[in-house]
Amino acid sequence: CGPNKSDKLIQEAEKRAHDDSVKRVAENEMKLKLEKKYAISDSIVRIESEITIAKQAIGNAKAEYEVQSDKLSSIKGFKFLRSRGDREAQIRDQVKVIYDLESMKNELVNKLINLQVKLDYFNSEIRKYSDN
Repeated sequence: CGPNKSDKLIQEAEKRAHDDSVKRVAENEMKLKLEKKYAISDSIVRIESEITIAKQAIGNAKAEYEVQSDKLSSIKGFKFLRSRGDREAQIRDQVKVIYDLESMKNELVNKLINLQVKLDYFNSEIRKYSDN
């Protein structure tokens, strides 16, 4: 003897339910994987955009630094009817402007470095999904 017809139907139904369950799990895993890949891709695009903006800002800061340095040289020169105290105050103010520009440029460089690290990380993550 063996399993009767109703037992066979139950076994077949259980096997189909198991197969459907495995299929749903695989589909959900694939869906999550694709969602994560798209999220990483979006992050890469955003970071690349931020890197471009940071590079432009650094370039602008360097140009402004040069302008302000030239202005400092001009301030240090002789001006008719300017007192020594006025000259020193102007130099002090201009040195502060230059210092602030240099600090801003350094912050932008640090931001650029951090963005590049993030970009490298996300590129390595996206490769994991491309390999699979």
